[in-house]
Amino acid sequence: MVQHTLTPGDLRDLRVEPVKSSVAMEDYSILMNVSWRLRADASVRFLKATKICVTGKSNVQSHSCVRCNYTEAFQTQTRPSGGRWTFSYTGFPVEPNTLYFIGAHNIPNANMNEDPPSMSVNFTSPGCLNHIMKYRKKCIEAGK
Repeated sequence: MVQHTLTPGDLRDLRVEPVKSSVAMEDYSILMNVSWRLRADASVRFLKATKICVTGKSNVQSHSCVRCNYTEAFQTQTRPSGGRWTFSYTGFPVEPNTLYFIGAHNIPNANMNEDPPSMSVNFTSPGCLNHIMKYRKKCIEAGK
């Protein structure tokens, strides 16, 4: 088992919102924009990646994860402008009227018997009457 001398702290301000993405002129997909901030402490120097997992529950249960790698080691606890490091990932598809559980944690993971640096939120996607969701093919076909 790998034992890390130091591991990164937890995430801050995990947020989720649906966004419209245009693949082709009339082919819209609605995706989940997941954003988070990093903790402004020295542990950020050990951060390699953030893993985000989404579980959706409606008629069919879905589960998928993505690992967002940071391309370079962080040299400072905050951005050069002074604010906290903020990131986002857009790519998980969103269905209307679906409950999603979004969990995220930093990598490397905490060692055994240490508190894991993770955060989670629930997100219920709006229905077809929503100004973004109305572009889903399912909503257009339903005439809503």
